[in-house]
Amino acid sequence: MKIKLYKEQEVKEIYDFKGIKEFLRTDLEITRDLGFENPFIKGCLRSGKTSKVLIPLYKVWEGGKLYINIERRYEDVIVDRDDIHVFGLHEDKPNFSDITSLLLTGKSVYLSLSAESAQKMKLAYELLNDIFADLHSKVGKVDVPILICCDELHHLGRIENLVTVLEDNNLYVASTVQYTRQLESNYTSEEVQKIKKFITMYDVEKQPKNHLQ
Repeated sequence: MKIKLYKEQEVKEIYDFKGIKEFLRTDLEITRDLGFENPFIKGCLRSGKTSKVLIPLYKVWEGGKLYINIERRYEDVIVDRDDIHVFGLHEDKPNFSDITSLLLTGKSVYLSLSAESAQKMKLAYELLNDIFADLHSKVGKVDVPILICCDELHHLGRIENLVTVLEDNNLYVASTVQYTRQLESNYTSEEVQKIKKFITMYDVEKQPKNHLQ
């Protein structure tokens, strides 16, 4: 029997929580509906945030979807189909409109932002803001649901149109995060409060041990 992933607010009470090793062995149920909650998956390093939640969510999503990968650890797992359009940072950054055009027609996109230098990180930051700005300009005009998945979104710096994108009924964001206050490094306290209204936190380290769906 598959185990349901419990929201952070659902496990405020004292539970006998799974340990990380036990969670990694769990047969977890991840459905497309999770994406509609703008889930932010919290937990320590190597706790299963990406492998058990974020990548499975990307794979079950129907509609436009973008996976933003800062490291290349999971690239072979994510890009396992011929219909995923792959972009990466080389000498120049990809054309952001090529990426958003694919998303708007319901395509799957993988974007590798492996940044070995400050210059590459600057290109990654500019590209992400261009993508979000372009989606922001189409708020209310998006016909297919679009999901943007990212490992540790806060590492890429401030996304200027993040709140507006979260407010749109057809644009969704999923990210991993080690702890909630990491958002405060890029956004004002007022912005963080707005962001929290649109996201749902899941803590993989605080999943009930014996609560099956």
